[in-house]
Amino acid sequence: MVSQAQDKQSRGKEIMNQSKSILVVGATGALGRAVIEHLLIDRQNSWHIRGFTRNPNSERARQLATLSDRIELIEGDNNDIASITRAVQGVEAIFCHTDFWATYNHELTFNPWYPGQSPWEGYQRAEETERNQGLNFLKVAKAEGVKHFVYSSLEACRELSAERIPCPHFDSKASVERYIDQMRSSGDEWYAQSTTVLVALPYFENFFLVEDYGSKPEPGADNQYWATPGLGLVNTCLSQSHNGSNRLVFCFPIADTPWPMIALDDIGVFAAHVFAHREQWGGRTLKIGSEALRTSEMAEIFTKVTGIPSVLESSSIDEYRALPMPEAEDIAAMFEFAQSFGMPRDYEFLRKLHPGLLTFENWLRKTNWHGESRV
Repeated sequence: MVSQAQDKQSRGKEIMNQSKSILVVGATGALGRAVIEHLLIDRQNSWHIRGFTRNPNSERARQLATLSDRIELIEGDNNDIASITRAVQGVEAIFCHTDFWATYNHELTFNPWYPGQSPWEGYQRAEETERNQGLNFLKVAKAEGVKHFVYSSLEACRELSAERIPCPHFDSKASVERYIDQMRSSGDEWYAQSTTVLVALPYFENFFLVEDYGSKPEPGADNQYWATPGLGLVNTCLSQSHNGSNRLVFCFPIADTPWPMIALDDIGVFAAHVFAHREQWGGRTLKIGSEALRTSEMAEIFTKVTGIPSVLESSSIDEYRALPMPEAEDIAAMFEFAQSFGMPRDYEFLRKLHPGLLTFENWLRKTNWHGESRV
């Protein structure tokens, strides 16, 4: 007897064979899911989606598959050309988002019992691996005649700072973007007509990654709650004030520099837009973002929306770099680059492309985030 899940997968494959399809690399991650959700509601195209994942039986993969009959999960490895080729065959388009941190081996590159140990060897290994993954997908896509390849990139910190501030988890993606630029400039027709680069920013959703030791805070509640800085831009901490009520402490190490961010949902919108307008965006790069705010502005908006008091706490890049976590030096470099060079975006132009572009305030209201961890 065929199970309901098997029947759904079979029907999805039949539809795939009849219509154009798109491969989403990193499908089960938060960004990949946001892209898939917007591809599914694209009114100009009826995309049928292949989700490329290491484990199609994972909880995230199973949840993703329930979104639509138009989703087919493909097992594969970003480092394995054979599995990439199988996944790419027959697709019209690819959205490629690789994960630096998934390639970064904490155990081999950082040991807190040896304080003098540097994580840079691990950073460099992960940077090289992620670069090779991006090149793998590009080369297979070109060989298979994929019509549109959209690559998810980040700011080129090392290049833009003249080597002064390398940030490996940004630079690994930027190096693939640089390769695409070089191939376009060389006159390669496929790269010049069929590739689009979206240069994103740190996510609003990085706030969800706080490490907490308590329950979700409520305005006026007396429960103890604490969250420490973690991966990404998670430099917020909730603590008890002297009168016993909760407060959110913002401690970004960027002084008074506006911090640029983007909502995952907005990335999904921009991705669906460029896929729907290949003639306009083929061969081009689009720097995307949602909003840039000073820490004081974030704190004010957070309190306005949630009713939870918030305060600012001074923090330096050197203090962040000294934190006992393997990601600290890389993330500190990200903050240092933003403070020194910025990550400028043309928000007026972006809002014309996407009138519903989220502000931090709208994102808080939409997600109902009150400072709790959502790891």
